[in-house]
Amino acid sequence: MLELARISDRAIWKSMAEAMKTALGQLIISSPENLKDLEQLRLQHLQLSDPNISSKLDIKNMPVFIKMGMAFTATNRVRKTLQC
Repeated sequence: MLELARISDRAIWKSMAEAMKTALGQLIISSPENLKDLEQLRLQHLQLSDPNISSKLDIKNMPVFIKMGMAFTATNRVRKTLQC
């Protein structure tokens, strides 16, 4: 995931923490334009939760966000077994 974020203009890595020498974070994949405006898009989407504002928003032109979480854990013994 880190390599994809490094080589692609359509992906960025947001680091959240590090545990046991493993990077924890989010890989965000989108158009380069959306990646540049992530904070603005986040604020727009927050307005959807306000009933006084949400009915006035042009949701047909708002990008969709899908957030998926995964966790991969393995002991060193399992990792060595998988490398065979």
